[in-house]
Amino acid sequence: MNPPFLCIPPLLLTAFLLLPARAIEPQHPKYDYATFTVEHLMACGNDTPGFGAEKKFQAWWMFVSFPGLAVFGRDIYLAAEVDGMDRVWSYQGERLNRTPATRIGLFSGVSIFKRDKHRGTFFVGTGVASDFVSLHRDAAYVHLIYDHRFTISDRLSAGLGLLVMHNFDRWQRDPPVNLLPSLRWDISRTTFLRIAWDNLTIRQYVHGRVALVGELRYDFSFFRLDHNTTVEFETVAAGGGVDIWIAGDLYVRARYKELVYKNELVERDLDVLVDDTGMRGRAVKVLLVYAR
Repeated sequence: MNPPFLCIPPLLLTAFLLLPARAIEPQHPKYDYATFTVEHLMACGNDTPGFGAEKKFQAWWMFVSFPGLAVFGRDIYLAAEVDGMDRVWSYQGERLNRTPATRIGLFSGVSIFKRDKHRGTFFVGTGVASDFVSLHRDAAYVHLIYDHRFTISDRLSAGLGLLVMHNFDRWQRDPPVNLLPSLRWDISRTTFLRIAWDNLTIRQYVHGRVALVGELRYDFSFFRLDHNTTVEFETVAAGGGVDIWIAGDLYVRARYKELVYKNELVERDLDVLVDDTGMRGRAVKVLLVYAR
């Protein structure tokens, strides 16, 4: 990693503490209903002999969530997402994909029970993750989630989810169940802490339209490529940026992040070709968000 960039997250956090208290009325939305993200990743190399992957590449993510509908006393949720990587993988001179790797999925949920301060929801996500040159059955995936949330006070709520994944025609075994924490804490009128499963964010508003952001994020991408090859790309990144309210329910967010953990796993017919773990890489991304 490039040392000068490492100072950015601590500087942002220091700014949170030094900012004077002012009469700010922040425009802070509760939920993101639509997101379009473009990300540029850099210095994400791999030293495995015979394996080739671009160090610089683009990734994108589009997400649309529809407001919950009440049906027979239960809340129904529906969302759709598309994400992908415009990156070329190769092994021993053989190119593993001819087109960008893309994942297209649907996400639905139903409330299991609702009480005064407790809520349980079951979600199912399913779709296809492939380069779409040649579709195979193991390009399909199914994710099962149970999410339990409870309200502690008007300014604090928390929860825990359980995730089971079926990727590449097999159930994930390590670990068999993933934990998904959640937290919504309004620390003050201008400071907000959020944990949304795979993303920890703290926002400090310096203006009604502008917030400084510190972020710790986990990302997991997986694709079925050509030649019976599968790729899993897993990262943990720390960084920061800024959120700007444009107008209405439209926001622009900019982020810079340094990868503090990266693992790239490439398999063919269940045989491991590449299993590279390191702490390198960085990324910048811009998000256009509809939230309210």
